[in-house]
Amino acid sequence: MSNKGETNIKDIQKVILESSPPEPDSDVRVDLERERLEIERLRTELNSLKNDITARQIYAGLTYLLVILWLGLIIWIIIATGSGWYRLSDTVLVALITTTTLNVLGLFLVVTQYLFPKK
Repeated sequence: MSNKGETNIKDIQKVILESSPPEPDSDVRVDLERERLEIERLRTELNSLKNDITARQIYAGLTYLLVILWLGLIIWIIIATGSGWYRLSDTVLVALITTTTLNVLGLFLVVTQYLFPKK
């Protein structure tokens, strides 16, 4: 009986070894590793692009808010000075309006060109 049992086990092992897929050779393994690394690189690039888009949305919104608030403040100063609620000399008013408006608009231009570069 034991001889018959050994034969069955050996036959089963032989069938299993013959039916199992062969080991990939080194070229196939290298190709698979190269593909895995390429996929990982592409995932990293995709995550980087997603982070850039999120940052652009945040900073574009903040820059827009800053410009709107600053220009609103300048308009309020002009109205307050014209109405007599606030007193500034003409020279100071002109300097304030021109320098701050140009600085804020320049900031807006620089930030938007950085956030949305031309391709």
